[in-house]
Amino acid sequence: MSHSLVRLLDVIGLVGLCLFVASGSGVAQTPVSAGPQSPSLTTVSVVPQQGNNQQVWLLIAPSGTPASAEWFADSSSPGGNIDNYTIYEVTNANSSRVSFKDVSPDFLNSSGQVQIVLDKTRAVLPLKQPLRSDKTYLIEAKDPQGNYLDATISASPTLASSDQKHIRNAMYVNANVPLKATYPANTVTVTYDPGQGPKTIYPARVLGARPSLGLELWIDEPLPAGLSNSLQLKIDGLMDLYGVAVPVSGPLPSAASAPTDATKDFISIQISAIGAVHSGPTYSATGAVAPLHVAQSSVVLPYLIHFDPSITFDVGSKNATTTNAVTIPSQFIRPFLLGRPRPPQNLADLDSRKPSHISILNAMGGLRAEIDTQYGGTNLIGEGRAEFYLSKLYATANARTAAVSAANPSIRSTLNLPANGWSVTPYIQYDGGGHVKAQSISNSTANLPNIDIPTYSISRFYFGSQATATYGINSVTFDGSWVELFNTETAPFKTNSIVYSRTVSGLQPHAKGTYNISLDQAKHFSGSLSWENGRTAPSFQYLNKVTAGILVIY
Repeated sequence: MSHSLVRLLDVIGLVGLCLFVASGSGVAQTPVSAGPQSPSLTTVSVVPQQGNNQQVWLLIAPSGTPASAEWFADSSSPGGNIDNYTIYEVTNANSSRVSFKDVSPDFLNSSGQVQIVLDKTRAVLPLKQPLRSDKTYLIEAKDPQGNYLDATISASPTLASSDQKHIRNAMYVNANVPLKATYPANTVTVTYDPGQGPKTIYPARVLGARPSLGLELWIDEPLPAGLSNSLQLKIDGLMDLYGVAVPVSGPLPSAASAPTDATKDFISIQISAIGAVHSGPTYSATGAVAPLHVAQSSVVLPYLIHFDPSITFDVGSKNATTTNAVTIPSQFIRPFLLGRPRPPQNLADLDSRKPSHISILNAMGGLRAEIDTQYGGTNLIGEGRAEFYLSKLYATANARTAAVSAANPSIRSTLNLPANGWSVTPYIQYDGGGHVKAQSISNSTANLPNIDIPTYSISRFYFGSQATATYGINSVTFDGSWVELFNTETAPFKTNSIVYSRTVSGLQPHAKGTYNISLDQAKHFSGSLSWENGRTAPSFQYLNKVTAGILVIY
């Protein structure tokens, strides 16, 4: 290296070299010179490789440019001659007291040959031994005319996703220096930091090295899916070939799939006009409030149980005979992953696998309260529900919105759906409890006797499915179910200002279809049109109604 170069670097504080260390790339160093004979420049960078422990790969400037043609035209060009190369160890790289030590005798294989490969886009330098992760190196080549080619090398480890087949279980780690490819059990871990809430640590295994992609790591427990933000991961336990620890951290995108984390809208409300058979037009407001839905407020209890309470409401004008109820559904949700892939033993085993198809069971439970806001009746019920997200029955592009739909069935009819996707979700549910207080409802307007609603036991079993499909701003939902009422239930209703009571038992149907069209890009506002038919708790009036309104979701 020329003495003028060192003096120049001392003067300017090695700003250029500091940038090289941070990025792993370099530019030819230019000695102090003047006139038309000034040396030319060539840009090269290090190509991370694993499995080739005694090589360094350099990315050459685009083929056909004057610089690359001059340096790497063939084996006789300056870049193809091993004698033109020098390897320096750089110390104090981030200060003006930088120094260079020639370590070519230790690392550069001067008896080998530089290979120009991949249509003259890569140069491969032979080494005697691998470079270290705790050092910074400068590889420099100089041609007879005094032109320089430089590339700075530091470990600079990176993290990347695996292919879509195994995106939730596998990932790649690459670096500019070779990493150790075999480790004892339980020495490598992947830590997921959600930002809010506890961190999750996954034991990891290194399956092997793929030269251009890096070390492939496998974790048996799938990473979370359906999150709107990237997963912030940290990998501990990896080392270079000298046993020096190489910590790795960075973001990976969350896989789009059926939800594994329970969420729902913080608040949603639909203002509607209703036309029903044998009933005049009515006006209503339906919606839900879920204060702990947002990520920064989420509450995750031991064993991955989500505490996510909500209140749904369905209130309207006095003649809205099919509304006026407030429901507090079950508050606890636990997702279970089904169909986890069998852990592979090596890369060949992994490559022979079919894509990982993860199904999800969302188990929900808690206390359910059904409150009649018109007549004051209250049902208190223990509720258990299971929703099945089978891998063959969903293809959603926006898993975050799908997660909203999965988390709480009570507000599924007020949700925007995933963009450009579809899903079919079977579910079952059992409610057991009772009507906790007897009622005597006045019929004074009609001078008729009061209507008495006794206390009674509640035992219900639901089974059904929800189908969704979306394309662009359009979405369609259909929810069909049957409920078996094992005990007779009694509920008040009013017709022509006269209060009556109805008793219902046995198998009862319910179906609802909804079409939404988004009115803004963020899908906070939508026009909504729905048709509903059948019976639904707590009034169990047989519905046959059409609802049109504006849906607002935040």
